[in-house]
Amino acid sequence: MADETYLKSVEQEYMEHFSSPRKPQLSPAKQLLLEKRLRGEKDADINLQIDRLPRPQRLPLSYAQEPLWFIDRLESGSSGYNLTHAWRLRGKLDREILERAINTIVERHESLRTRIAEMDGEPAQVIEPELRVEARLEDLSGLEEGERQQRVREALRCEGEEPFDLGRTPLMRVRLLKLGEWEHILLRTAHHIVSDAWSEGSSTANS
Repeated sequence: MADETYLKSVEQEYMEHFSSPRKPQLSPAKQLLLEKRLRGEKDADINLQIDRLPRPQRLPLSYAQEPLWFIDRLESGSSGYNLTHAWRLRGKLDREILERAINTIVERHESLRTRIAEMDGEPAQVIEPELRVEARLEDLSGLEEGERQQRVREALRCEGEEPFDLGRTPLMRVRLLKLGEWEHILLRTAHHIVSDAWSEGSSTANS
């Protein structure tokens, strides 16, 4: 669905032009979006895609990625650069919709579809055209409160300690802990080579 902020900007732009003697100069995409909004139609079927940039045959690592790859080569199997975050979800949860949302983000961001391959002895980024990430479900709802809390702590620890193979995608994994019908914990772990603290934000809990 089109972003509400974007929709408002389109409508504002239209009204500004509409109130002037000049003819509105909206792009075709914006015109289509506005027409549908004025007719009261939903926006889900409007395709507002961001064009993909052309990529060279060999995409080198960034300056930030290079030392992470080098350290991974020195310390094979290290989990020192795992970024594990947890979110508590309250309310009725549709796992299918959750996975769809996660994979929409994966589809949109190339870094989440990236692996690191060696080409002629040099590391390079390989961006997969398509990739699906599954939210692995672990049902803890039938356990006693004390055991359930212990299993949550173990899951957090295991996510932080399980290493990634930088040569294989995905370099991100998602785990869903069901505490009850109306309460879940979503764990998301990514290697620092495809994500960073600035992108992650500050409203999450590190393991």
